[in-house]
Amino acid sequence: MEYVGKTGIILFIALAAFVALGFVVPIFLSPTGIRNISGNITLVASEDFGHRLIGVWDFGSDVDAPVMEMLRNVTEVEAKYGGLFLHSAFDLTSDVKGQRDWLYYVNGVYMREGLASYRPEPGEVVHVDYHYWGGYPSSPGFLSGYPEILLYGVGGRERNVTVICPRELDDIGRWMASDLDQWLGYRPMVVHGLEETPLRGNLIVLTTTDSAGIFNRIREWRPSGLWPVLIDGDDLILTRLTGNDLRLDEGCGIQCMDFADRSSWALIVLATDKDWIRRGVSAMNRDASLRYACAFALDGSGVILLPVIS
Repeated sequence: MEYVGKTGIILFIALAAFVALGFVVPIFLSPTGIRNISGNITLVASEDFGHRLIGVWDFGSDVDAPVMEMLRNVTEVEAKYGGLFLHSAFDLTSDVKGQRDWLYYVNGVYMREGLASYRPEPGEVVHVDYHYWGGYPSSPGFLSGYPEILLYGVGGRERNVTVICPRELDDIGRWMASDLDQWLGYRPMVVHGLEETPLRGNLIVLTTTDSAGIFNRIREWRPSGLWPVLIDGDDLILTRLTGNDLRLDEGCGIQCMDFADRSSWALIVLATDKDWIRRGVSAMNRDASLRYACAFALDGSGVILLPVIS
């Protein structure tokens, strides 16, 4: 699939689609359209943890349809188990032997409710991704939920936002809180440790390899999950699904994780120093296409989409 151009023909086709489908016009968006502060519902399809973007469609906020029905409006779909399980879409079919399937996320949070029953709320980003699931009992989130999860939560359940950082990163934390104020309408609280943090609510976690304690404690909340970025001494470790993880002695990694038992979602920024935190967050805010990915790292060579597939 390709992004549409700005031609009268495309506008005519979009209008015809509106008439034909009755309740929605699927429109391919440029990557910068991922910030869904308009309140519309966005559908994203990708492969391999967002390494390959298949398409992005915008649905009106008044659409009252389950995810499966939304998918049927943009592609041919094969469902199984009473329509609850997405078996095939976009020419990608469930592969039990290869441990590859379609999984879906709402505002970056992995969903356990069937696609045939979940009806997205206005402002939510629904992301379906075809990827390898073997070896990990829990799935990481997707950056496509940022900043929507901070604005809308999931299922209409709004939650507060707290920025966590060590004291030596206080200026970075307050810069991040000020940036978020533009979307949230209030400035999130900045705290310097988990003991100061409410257990419920969205978290923005900023750490360097010199202050790994905060991240390591958060990692204990889902110790067996797939963590695309880890800290080992002075280096960042980038998870490679086939083994032989990569090591960065300089750079930044950004990932997110949902902690269902704590009713918390966290955007986690790990870096080798303060400057790399600034560069990583700036890259994410500047290049919205990075939010189609599960996670990413940034080093002197550029952007590395995570987890590393091969």
